[in-house]
Amino acid sequence: MAARDEAVNSTITPALLLDIFDEPIVFQRAYVGLTGSAVAALFLSYAVYTTERLPAEAEGWFKKSGEEWKNETGLTRFEQQTARRILRELDILIERRYGLPAELYFKVRVDRVLELLSDQANARWGQIQF
Repeated sequence: MAARDEAVNSTITPALLLDIFDEPIVFQRAYVGLTGSAVAALFLSYAVYTTERLPAEAEGWFKKSGEEWKNETGLTRFEQQTARRILRELDILIERRYGLPAELYFKVRVDRVLELLSDQANARWGQIQF
């Protein structure tokens, strides 16, 4: 048993600890039902998180490169494309290209998210009276 503990202890390096205890990514479980996809739910959760931290003058618009999405969420380019397609089809995400060179900007339609969440909640729980 001591040899096994020693092997485990020698495997746990400072670099491994930094990787394990890196900032966690949290996403709203309700978004999985909304989008039908854990990947789209993660993308949407992070987009909402970003939107909540924008200054008022941004009017909900933010830019984030594919590399930034990957670094912040771990989603690959293909996963990002899939998530974006799902969210556009649900009329939750608006995208626009702006500037030279063109950069991709995003806006979450929070009103649409709330509408879909309300429909989902009513379908699941009905009209619960308090």
